[in-house]
Amino acid sequence: MIARNRGMLLSLAAIVALAAVSVSASRSQEPEPSYSPDGAWFATAVFNGMPLPFMDIYTSNPTSQGRAGTVLCTLSAPALETPYGTLNGTTTGHGNWIRVDKNQFAFTVWRILVDAGSMPGTPVGAIKFWGTITVTGPDTFTGTMNAQYYAYGLDGQLSPLPGMKFEGITTAGKRIAVETQEPQQ
Repeated sequence: MIARNRGMLLSLAAIVALAAVSVSASRSQEPEPSYSPDGAWFATAVFNGMPLPFMDIYTSNPTSQGRAGTVLCTLSAPALETPYGTLNGTTTGHGNWIRVDKNQFAFTVWRILVDAGSMPGTPVGAIKFWGTITVTGPDTFTGTMNAQYYAYGLDGQLSPLPGMKFEGITTAGKRIAVETQEPQQ
């Protein structure tokens, strides 16, 4: 009886081991590898036909590696003549990202909107950028982004500025590579 139970237990263990090997082998043969956005990127957005270089840093939350995190963005863009005056955004934006599909990540970033005309540098609202990036290889991404300008109301609340929403801005980026050099003597 004990020998029979031992034999059944060994057979069950062999089946579980074979199943684990099969699952592991099928995962390693997936047609598309998985990538994370973590790292520093040099990229270009095309806005109204004009290429605008920017840099992003994506970092994962410690408890959500590769699934969610923080994004910091640096963009220096020319002031924009608008019906609301000459406006510009701060050069840095802060936000968060989440994984929405394999190799695809959604983000939302906010920048402070400032007067670039009569009272340069005065905060007058905010700009929200949102969209997705798809990491297409170990060191490249493509994406689309949208922007909405907001003004501070008398109550201090943000209100969307009519006619100041931009959709379908294309982006593409390359991971900033680490370079090492031998010290010169």
